[in-house]
Order: sequence, then C-alpha cells, then structure tokens
Amino acid sequence: MNKDYLKKIVKEALAEDIGQGDITTNSLMGSHMPIKASLVFKSDGIVCGLNVVEAVFKALSKKVITKVLSKEGTVIRKGKI
Repeated sequence: MNKDYLKKIVKEALAEDIGQGDITTNSLMGSHMPIKASLVFKSDGIVCGLNVVEAVFKALSKKVITKVLSKEGTVIRKGKI
C-alpha cells in the first residue's frame, strides 16, 4: 500500500475515533508517561498489517518505538505475542 495513502487513511480514522480525546485517559495519564503495550493473538492466524500498526502508532507520536517479534505472513499460534 502506498505510504502517503496509508498515512491519510490512518489520520482520518484516528480523527473519527479519537475526536477530542478520552476524558478518562486524559485525566489519569499525562502525555509524559511512558506506555508499553503488546499485541497478543487470541487465536491461531497469520501475521498481517504490521505496516498499518506502525503507521497508527507513529501518527499518535513520533516517539513511539515498535519492536516486531514476528514477520509479516508468519503463521502464528494463539497466545503468542
């Protein structure tokens, strides 16, 4: 997928989804707080869309660091990170 097109879609989706933000999150967590997250597979499958995941998080903050543990197209089992 074209990177510019992906950025446009991500920007539009985030604007629709987030809007003015989440009042609970904004009141509990400051923008200075580090956050760590993992994606855990809920069922067996195939890894796909890693470029979309990275584009979404990079759109939210240029400080985001992604660490990919499985390659695109890899068969993966339930419970794997």
